[in-house]
Amino acid sequence: MKQIEQIIKTIDKELIEKNKKFISLGQANKILLENRVISKTDKLNQLLKKWLEDGKISNSSQTKEKPRQWRIFLSEEGHLNKTIYDKKKKKELLEKEKHSITCPYCQSKLTINKSDTNSLFLVCSICNNQFENYKIKRPRHKKEIRQRSVRSTDEFKISKNLKNWIFGALGLLVIYFIATDNSFGLKVKNSPWDNSVHQVESYLKRNLKDPNSFEALSWSKVKDKNNNNNGYRYKVFVKYRAKNSFGGYVVKTDLFYLDEKGNVVRVE
Repeated sequence: MKQIEQIIKTIDKELIEKNKKFISLGQANKILLENRVISKTDKLNQLLKKWLEDGKISNSSQTKEKPRQWRIFLSEEGHLNKTIYDKKKKKELLEKEKHSITCPYCQSKLTINKSDTNSLFLVCSICNNQFENYKIKRPRHKKEIRQRSVRSTDEFKISKNLKNWIFGALGLLVIYFIATDNSFGLKVKNSPWDNSVHQVESYLKRNLKDPNSFEALSWSKVKDKNNNNNGYRYKVFVKYRAKNSFGGYVVKTDLFYLDEKGNVVRVE
């Protein structure tokens, strides 16, 4: 019957959109009445219940426990429609996720305007903080950037004599730094090249959420607090930026305390 087919389709639609496994007889009557599939007279005459009892709606069953209640499930066609509906919803969700981003400061979910899709930095409309747009695809490694910028290795060939001169100059520089460095012989000290402290850098890369995102901005001079009774010998400040749990870049300044062997014993 045409009315039965309409009833099944209407109930299927309700189950799919509300993501329900079944609905009761009372819920079905209410939905069918709202959608004008049955009339008030049909409801009063318990038309749906009679059809359920007669087995005209096969995708239904009664509970074994008393009071026994009718439950109407998805039809075979409804299961196929649900698969299509779920795929469509998943696609819409992925598209929405593609144009949304979480503010690392206030954790608000924001929508990226089309004009800002390729912007390096975004401003949160809730807390007004600026943060990096981590949705932009970047080269995975610094090596890839270098490879793109170098035209050909043949253009950068250096003569043998020039190579020897460069290595000789580097050797003299190393000797000079060692001779003039007052911290030579200390376990913990600043690098003569970039002022970094390798023990602290190693510690951060072991403990950060995304070690590859670490970027040191500045280092203080290592202070040697020898012969103190506070459980440490060295201390050094470092200002750095790295990704947090939400994928946003944050800038932090930490004070590291290290023992005489170079182990980090405390971070403030």
